[in-house]
Amino acid sequence: MTSHAIKLWACTVFFNTGFIFIVSFIMNGIDAFLLSFLILITSGIISSPLVILIRVLVKYYLLLPAHPADKFYWLLFWLMILAGFFLWLLVCLFGIDTGNMPTHIKWIMVSVMVAVALSTYLTKSSLNILNAIYHE
Repeated sequence: MTSHAIKLWACTVFFNTGFIFIVSFIMNGIDAFLLSFLILITSGIISSPLVILIRVLVKYYLLLPAHPADKFYWLLFWLMILAGFFLWLLVCLFGIDTGNMPTHIKWIMVSVMVAVALSTYLTKSSLNILNAIYHE
């Protein structure tokens, strides 16, 4: 269960870094590599406590008495809520004005949400296998 939580978290961090690299390469050119490396390190450090919450969500995913497809969308919904709350918390902690938010911050927020959805979708088969093992 913990390995699935770490897998979801790590996939999200790597996809987020990849999306930011692509966008920043288009906007800034070669400086994007350094920016992506810094984002990979800092997002890994900053978001590492989320593994605990993701583990709890995966645990509840297993306990739900529903069809695996329904449980998957339940998990995806709560992971998106968790990511949105985490982004909101970071915006508040760093004092970013939401009315006049810089474009690069908006791109980072969009990339986080896309990364969460993509990493959850890509780990769907392993979640289904975990669900089948748990309910045997």
